[in-house]
Amino acid sequence: MSLKESAASPVEGLSHLIIETPDIKAAQGFYTKLFGFVPAGQDMWAGCERSSTLRTPSGQYLVLADVKPLKEDLAVSAVHQAYAVSPAAREQILGAVRADGKEVFGYREDRPSEADDNVYITDPCGNRVQLLARANGKVGSIDHVAIEVNDILWSEEAFGKWLSMPIEHRVGWAAKDYVEAKAAGEASAIPGSRYWNERYSQFETERKALRPTPQLYFSLNSGSSVAVYLANRNYQSTPDTQRLGTPRLGLRLQKGGVDAVARTLEDKRVKFEGPVKHGANMPISRSLYMRDLGGNFVEFTE
Repeated sequence: MSLKESAASPVEGLSHLIIETPDIKAAQGFYTKLFGFVPAGQDMWAGCERSSTLRTPSGQYLVLADVKPLKEDLAVSAVHQAYAVSPAAREQILGAVRADGKEVFGYREDRPSEADDNVYITDPCGNRVQLLARANGKVGSIDHVAIEVNDILWSEEAFGKWLSMPIEHRVGWAAKDYVEAKAAGEASAIPGSRYWNERYSQFETERKALRPTPQLYFSLNSGSSVAVYLANRNYQSTPDTQRLGTPRLGLRLQKGGVDAVARTLEDKRVKFEGPVKHGANMPISRSLYMRDLGGNFVEFTE
């Protein structure tokens, strides 16, 4: 049975996240010291010539892929990773970051559920990290991952309809989003979430208008989520013939989900690689690899 025949999403949660770093040792020290992640192996993942795997307290995996130089300037991107930590742990992390002379950022959130969690830091390699204070069972988990795309309507179709991932919140579809963005200003927003729109009508007095970048927030069954931002700039995408690469988002599926996703992608004429069966040393048993239209690599796992 393909996914289009079922209303329930096969996506249970975030399995893993592969990020790029030119200095694995520095990145590993950052995540093990500040977050308590535990080293779980080296060079385990396909598409990563050299990598280090860290296990989170929630059982998810953060994979540090050795890439020199980085492909994108993350300072101007909305791409980020968010971790749920206890309130006390967040204060400890922020204290350590400030003691090291690093900056803590407080961006205004467009997603209502994150209004009190606008706390960001950067790892030694420039990856943006959001800290969400949680006092429940989600502590120690990858809460959400944000990616950028150049066709957000394709993402809405693929994630929202093909994979039946509910859209919890959207930005840029309602007039109030534009009013709020203008009132708050550009400086308060996370990089990549605002753009200036040139206006040419003779009836308009403002030659430029601040606009919110369209955004979608997809909920997963585990309570985690995937945020998708429409890129507000040109960027170098990966080759459309490539299915496996980094950075990569890992989505954990229910049993049999890999085969169902494969059939759905075939129906939609989306090219993919797999399914691939893994050995006993891997924390996942099977994978299916896909590249979205924005050049993001997605790995579906069981």
